[in-house]
Amino acid sequence: MQAQSRRLGNGSAPATFVAITPCRIVDTRTGGGRLAAGSSRTFDVRGAESSFAAQGGKSGGCGIPAGATSVELTATAVGASSGFLRLWPTGATPPNATFMNYDSAFNVSNSGTIALCSSGCSSTADLTARAYGNSTDLVIDVLGYYEAPLAAVINADGTVRSGSRVVANFKLALGGYGIQFDRNVAGCAIQATPEGTTRTATAIIVSDGASVEVRTSNSSASPIDTAFSLTVTC
Repeated sequence: MQAQSRRLGNGSAPATFVAITPCRIVDTRTGGGRLAAGSSRTFDVRGAESSFAAQGGKSGGCGIPAGATSVELTATAVGASSGFLRLWPTGATPPNATFMNYDSAFNVSNSGTIALCSSGCSSTADLTARAYGNSTDLVIDVLGYYEAPLAAVINADGTVRSGSRVVANFKLALGGYGIQFDRNVAGCAIQATPEGTTRTATAIIVSDGASVEVRTSNSSASPIDTAFSLTVTC
């Protein structure tokens, strides 16, 4: 299953969906208490901080990586009177759309995809919830996550033309480049494609698994600086 493609240079690099065994990330009955009407609360989703137990979730989190851009989740209102719930990425403008309406007849659940905080994020504030009407206990189970691709388009001078999850880049010797992503890439598959039909590019993962080294050459196998695209699949 894939999300909408995100463009990188002249190609496309779609975010990918990774399903997980359903995992509880929030349960206000055992951590934090009921969500009061008119009250917003932030929750941790990514990483493995100690905050998960404090919000009633699985201790150590659900294995959602730092590179996750959104999650597929099920939210349940427990023991609520009439009201509704909104969910949105922490730091973003609260939406006008309601994620779920709830009432006292039974515990109401709804599933959907919610983006996570993308700018100025705290390590423990990925998702914000707000109750309207009446208070409710809130249970959130994560079913999977979308992760941005490990990809880049590098200019001939070593600068990044466009990219996703690139944290550092280096210009080495003639025809030599280094690109570091936000995760260890040891054991991943890599592909470098140069611009120009008479040029070649080879890529290797460096011994510590922290970055990728790319060497570009002309049709005579001589080193040459040239732009290229790079994708890493893990």
